[in-house]
Amino acid sequence: LVEKERLPREKPCGGFVSPQAAALIEEAFGPIPPSCLAQPHTVVGARLLCEGGGDYELPFPEPGFSVVRSRLDAHLAASCGADVLDGCEVVDLDVERFHVRAHVTRGEEEEEELEATYLVAADGAESVALRLSRPEFHRLYAAPRLERTMLVLSEGDMEWDPRWTGIALMRGGGGIARFFVKDGLIGLAVNHGPE
Repeated sequence: LVEKERLPREKPCGGFVSPQAAALIEEAFGPIPPSCLAQPHTVVGARLLCEGGGDYELPFPEPGFSVVRSRLDAHLAASCGADVLDGCEVVDLDVERFHVRAHVTRGEEEEEELEATYLVAADGAESVALRLSRPEFHRLYAAPRLERTMLVLSEGDMEWDPRWTGIALMRGGGGIARFFVKDGLIGLAVNHGPE
């Protein structure tokens, strides 16, 4: 398991774990420890707000969880049974059928090569793995019209039931925003296109 940041690390994310993801985590690692949960612990659904009008509640069939990502990620990394290499940056990949060579650096250290049978890239919309292994799909795979992301976190309070995660849609598909209220913070992540 190669991680660019040092663990535990903060991640700019709302920390929502869907009911399906929670079931997968529980199956592989046992229940999510209470120390990993944020306040409030449960997320009951998403509220969709549309620019120009429209407010829709989309309840989940069963509640998901609100977590502190730094704690949950550290717990999963420690429990996964893999060698965890944090503070490593992938600089090149050679991907063949059932054989992967990753060239990584750790700070000022010399480049080293890691080998594996499979590559599972969980490095998000700006995926280094996708850019290195399939550059022709790099921008198409993510969201071609949503090229920029900005996250704003602020202490504060607002009239919002924190058991709901918020999604705001801008007119004409020009962008999407996700927002949440938890642990005394208001978080707003905005994805928008080049226009």
